[in-house]
Amino acid sequence: MEDAARAILAAFNGVLSLRQMGTTAASEVAATSNLIFTALMTELNKKR
Repeated sequence: MEDAARAILAAFNGVLSLRQMGTTAASEVAATSNLIFTALMTELNKKR
């Protein structure tokens, strides 16, 4: 689970950094956040 926490933190920090630099519109941040969340949830829900 620690791997998942690190992945989430890294992904969302990247998105927030782009937004703070002004290179990404708020709607793109929301779409990217949703994409990251979905990808992580899909991976976490896979049976191992």
